Amino acid sequence: MWRSPLLPAVLVFFVAGTAGGQEAPAHGLRLPPGYQHKPFPVDPGNRERVGWVEKPGGLKILYRQFPPDFRLPSDVLGDSARFVNMALGTPVRTRLWYRKHTVAGQEVHVTYRRDRMLVVSYPRERMNFFVRVNGPQEMAEAMLLLLSYRPAKKR
Repeated sequence: MWRSPLLPAVLVFFVAGTAGGQEAPAHGLRLPPGYQHKPFPVDPGNRERVGWVEKPGGLKILYRQFPPDFRLPSDVLGDSARFVNMALGTPVRTRLWYRKHTVAGQEVHVTYRRDRMLVVSYPRERMNFFVRVNGPQEMAEAMLLLLSYRPAKKR
């Protein structure tokens, strides 16, 4: 287990930072100061959301969200063209650990892989996040940021 005297400072920073942080447009992720949201351009007919959330010199988080009825034509990818819970779907031999939790009433799956990739999936929202973490401070930063995810309320 990681032990660090800086962890309480990181926690205070993120609790304070996420309260007034910038929200990634239409994605429900609260961004602490210094983070930027960079959506990828997508085909107008494709409602899938893909992009990066990053802090210069820090974490770089890839996200991918499928709309509820998203499906590529079967001649392209067959039935595999639907949302896949990437945290749960990570092969056991490549995992260091896996946890399933409920956060703010929403199921969340978290896997930390042997290649230092943290994978966080929100199945109900069809959202996957991917971030490479190096050490305890980055793990704390990534977990706090990704567990702040709250999808926009449907109107």
